[in-house]
Amino acid sequence: MLLGNLLDNAAEATEKVFPKEQRHIILKMRVKFGALQLNIRNRYDNILPDESGTRKPDKKRHGLGMKSVQDIVDRYHGKIWTVTEKDWYEVNVILYQPEHSISSES
Repeated sequence: MLLGNLLDNAAEATEKVFPKEQRHIILKMRVKFGALQLNIRNRYDNILPDESGTRKPDKKRHGLGMKSVQDIVDRYHGKIWTVTEKDWYEVNVILYQPEHSISSES
């Protein structure tokens, strides 16, 4: 669900980029030091969603994808952050394997 939501968001944002030749999505995944690391970069039109998490008018039925992603990241004591740079949007996720997760109880 996490990867699917992130790729769906990237694909939807990239569809708004013109000319079509400028539409790109780059996905990098690896496991390093016991953690799954995801990096998704995509072109976008320099318009970010509002605090509801969507640019669509129907706020009740949209904007849930990133909330679902955040729930998964929290469940695995992970981290998520985004970077915007010119006409590129980047989301980074680190998910720790349970035996490698950092606990606040220690």
